[in-house]
Amino acid sequence: MSNMPESNTHRSLGNLPLVILFGSLAVIYVSEQSWLDGAVWGCLAIAMLLTHGIDLRRPGAWRAPRHLLGLAVAMVAIVLILARLALDLAL
Repeated sequence: MSNMPESNTHRSLGNLPLVILFGSLAVIYVSEQSWLDGAVWGCLAIAMLLTHGIDLRRPGAWRAPRHLLGLAVAMVAIVLILARLALDLAL
């Protein structure tokens, strides 16, 4: 029997499937010479890596520098995606 708390013994994939998905989309868009879209999806993949393991049930968990940077990169990428969508729908 381990002395570790029960929450530490549970392993989870967390954000890793999203990292794989967003990274794959970034590679696809860059290979098609769509640099902006590739950069946005790459930013989302990096944001998911930075926020991996964040436990938002704990107060102040998002204040860790790595998690805060990941959340900021994710917000910038989401704003760029919405701006791109709005431009595509307007034209």
